This record gives sequence, structure tokens and C-alpha cells, in this order.
Amino acid sequence: MGALPANFTKFRQSIRFSFFPVEKEDHGSACELFDAVDAMFRTGPLGAPYGLLERGIDPSFDEKSVAEYAAVVADTPEEREAYMHYWHEENDRHANMDY
Repeated sequence: MGALPANFTKFRQSIRFSFFPVEKEDHGSACELFDAVDAMFRTGPLGAPYGLLERGIDPSFDEKSVAEYAAVVADTPEEREAYMHYWHEENDRHANMDY
């Protein structure tokens, strides 16, 4: 989730976009900033929920899902690992329509 540095315009009946140019120096400093923010999230009080995102959990924001994530974050690292495995298995099952 996040913003892309792009400009969207409507050209006749189709949407066109172009990326803003990013200088090499700007790119390097932006990467350093994102790396610092990642490190802060990994080691701080948001380490457990951030770990879910890093492992590819695509969050849903309905009340039931948010409560489920809160319970998982409160679990042990081993229980979180089991949940992540379960989540990916279920996600693959739905993606492949394997019912």
C-alpha cells in the first residue's frame, strides 16, 4: 500500500500515466529512508504485525480480520509462524479455486 510517483492524465478515452523522473541521489536517499523505517518497524513494538506484512499476508480491514490479526500478534512466534503457513495455504486454495 502506498503512493507511486506518477502523473495520471486522461487522453481522449484512455488513461495515460508517466513516472516523475527521480535523480540518482534522490533514489539513494529515499532507499536509505525506507530501509531505516523498515528497521524501526522490525525491532520496535510493531515488529510482530510488521512481520505478517513482510511474510506476504495481504491484510483485510474488516472487523473479523482485524480481530484475528490482533490475536495472532499476541501469540508466540511459533504460533504466528503456524498462522502464516495456514494463511498462505488458504490463500493458495482460494486463488486456485481448489474447493
